[in-house]
Amino acid sequence: MPELPAALAWLQPMLDKLLAKDPDDRYSSAGELLDDIERVSGTTTSVSSDATVTQKSVLPSAKPALSGKLQKIGKKKGMVAVAAAALIVLTTVVTWKLLPEPAPEIAPVDEATAQEIEKLLETAGIFVEMDDLIDAGPTNAVNMYMRILEKQKGNPAATQGMKSALEQILVDIKSLIDAGDKQAAQNLIQLSEYYFPDNKKLAGLRKQAGL
Repeated sequence: MPELPAALAWLQPMLDKLLAKDPDDRYSSAGELLDDIERVSGTTTSVSSDATVTQKSVLPSAKPALSGKLQKIGKKKGMVAVAAAALIVLTTVVTWKLLPEPAPEIAPVDEATAQEIEKLLETAGIFVEMDDLIDAGPTNAVNMYMRILEKQKGNPAATQGMKSALEQILVDIKSLIDAGDKQAAQNLIQLSEYYFPDNKKLAGLRKQAGL
């Protein structure tokens, strides 16, 4: 689920509901969305008091029925305006969050370094096949990827390797928690935090593991 920056955090609950995987968790109507927008923004879709006063002063003999129709028209226009504004804001936010991140800049390296990187990638691949993604020592896939990124910032193979390794590590931690082996989960979390500091998903699993 896309996570909005702090400046737009007030839109996060609505965005989460709009993009919910389960249709039952989404808005059932545009009116429900409007109610949420009004609630968090403090706006209303009714006709302003100034407009009502002006209407009464200019047309003192206007019938209540006519006044009611004018209010309904004004309310309808207000609802359309709020809906349009909400749609523009939410569409802009969603589009901004779903755009692919720019590829990291790849630093140039000399031929000798390129050969070292190639060997490290081969070694990392062997560790992946052995399911040795991460451990307390230097002989694991994640460590190989980090060494590559130290030699060449933005290396695409190492960057993707780190991402894939983290995804699998998160799955392993969740499996340990579900199996009731919280001690093993805690050990893996603490080890992973050394390589992936400030990761929000790790932080969430940390609470589940009782850390």
